[in-house]
Amino acid sequence: MKLNKKYTWAWIAWILGFLGLEYMALRNKKPGDTLSEHVWKVIGTKHQGTKTALMWTARVGLGILVAWLIPHFFTAGI
Repeated sequence: MKLNKKYTWAWIAWILGFLGLEYMALRNKKPGDTLSEHVWKVIGTKHQGTKTALMWTARVGLGILVAWLIPHFFTAGI
């Protein structure tokens, strides 16, 4: 399979942009700025009290995404 160079560079830029943003958030040391903290908030990991429908939907959606993505990468999409 031949890769499209434009997309390769776009993916590299996207990953570097994410890493730069996450690095700034980690250096900032303020609560609520990293990707993990945002995901925890949306899925209700650190939420005290009743879980909302949005939190359960996000949890199920994230679980499905991870369950699909890991085999997708390691089996070359078979």
